[in-house]
Amino acid sequence: PHAGFGCCRSNFHFAWPKFVQSMWMRRGAGLAAIAYGPSRLETTVAGRRIVIVQETGYPFDGKVALRIVEGGGKFPLFARVPTWCPVADAGQFRTFDREWKVGDRIELEFPMPVTTSHWAGDAVAVQRGPLLYALRPESEERIVDRYRVPFEKRWIEKGGGDFPRKEILPKSSWGYALVLNADRRLPLAEVVGEGANLQIRVKAVKTDFGGWGYMRDVTTGRAVDPPASPLPDEGASAETIGLVPMG
Repeated sequence: PHAGFGCCRSNFHFAWPKFVQSMWMRRGAGLAAIAYGPSRLETTVAGRRIVIVQETGYPFDGKVALRIVEGGGKFPLFARVPTWCPVADAGQFRTFDREWKVGDRIELEFPMPVTTSHWAGDAVAVQRGPLLYALRPESEERIVDRYRVPFEKRWIEKGGGDFPRKEILPKSSWGYALVLNADRRLPLAEVVGEGANLQIRVKAVKTDFGGWGYMRDVTTGRAVDPPASPLPDEGASAETIGLVPMG
């Protein structure tokens, strides 16, 4: 039965405990750091208790410190190098095999240059490290009083009761086309700020060519696919806009 919220919105939250659960794994006779983020691991290796604290601003910052705060023992500790990282051992593990004691520390640094990736319709996305960056337009939030349940032949009245359905609608233009050089690189990719407030400033042109809308029929709230690139030059002047981590 419909409980007032869609499967995507409720299932989305399941990812976070699963992510934390999979940050560390056993690898052979040692431990492997699989994913990065501020965390604390309490476990045993070869029957001995050990506690490792991970200190980092990841995914906004590429510096990671793994610190032994309790216990110890001899075993290999593996640190995974992300596949996006522009280093020779990307996608592999770095191995630190030694006798560990309280106070020992491993420091990792994964360079995070601004890069672009290419997608369907010759679209270009801006990335830095593991994060995709996007424009955050001005928006407004409102409760939907009556709506049809997707793929079901019935309507929900009065906003869904204790689980109101909300819409977030754009108040400012979000149709921008990136400006690229002849070699398809960004002429400007300035990183400003830090942490969750970090932005990437790029050159872009405001355009409504080909739509850039959103649809409200069966699958409500889904954006219409952007037009295929490159867009025709309509004579508009390039602006400097700030992109933020998507999500």
